[in-house]
Amino acid sequence: MFFRTARSLERNIEEKRIKLQEARNQNNDNHHEVIKIRHQLDTDLRELQNLLKTIAGKQSKVNVNLI
Repeated sequence: MFFRTARSLERNIEEKRIKLQEARNQNNDNHHEVIKIRHQLDTDLRELQNLLKTIAGKQSKVNVNLI
């Protein structure tokens, strides 16, 4: 369950990074779009970090280096 969620979050993060790069490559006309995508990306990264903390806590002592 955790790994399926982690893979899903990872896919979402990668898609948002691509969208963010595309929005940046276009002029500053998409400033609001860049901010929106960046916020979504931050949210997904936070979720993934929390999930990794949970997984690490349930398994042996694993150090999770957060971004």
